[in-house]
Amino acid sequence: MASQFPTNRGKPSVMLLKFRDLAAKEKLYYESAAPIPPKLYFFYGTLMDPGHLARVLQLGDTESPVTRPASITGYSCKMSGSYPSIVDGPSPESIVHGVALEVTSLLVVRKIAEYQSFSYVKHDCIIRFEDGESLSGVTFKWRGPAEDLQEGSFDLREWQSKKNWMVFSALRS
Repeated sequence: MASQFPTNRGKPSVMLLKFRDLAAKEKLYYESAAPIPPKLYFFYGTLMDPGHLARVLQLGDTESPVTRPASITGYSCKMSGSYPSIVDGPSPESIVHGVALEVTSLLVVRKIAEYQSFSYVKHDCIIRFEDGESLSGVTFKWRGPAEDLQEGSFDLREWQSKKNWMVFSALRS
């Protein structure tokens, strides 16, 4: 039985070619290391660990991200399994401590977004530094159902100890 739709004789349709071209341009755009205006990103969980952040950003062995201790107010930390997630409140004075990183390339923006996954949404915030300076930036808030989160807190040193123990155990095997 012959197809009821024109096939363009085995050639890709004009629309398909346009979508391919757009996808290729978008990929080049987000993989570009071309500079963008600097933007501060606030991290409050595993990305506070410089080594882990360097792996996520796929930096070389000798490169290390430069972060500054910081905090944001109006948020609280809940747990999604063993990982922290921030949500609004419970009060405007609630504080979440973490680090800030100045991001200057779309490639880094893409790597951070991929790491955060679809469970989080980028959210504007005011980042406060230990010296009293406050600057606008972004962080990632939990976007899933509130009932998926539990009360708790994230301890970076405890997470680093567990991570190091797992690496040590794997090396001994």
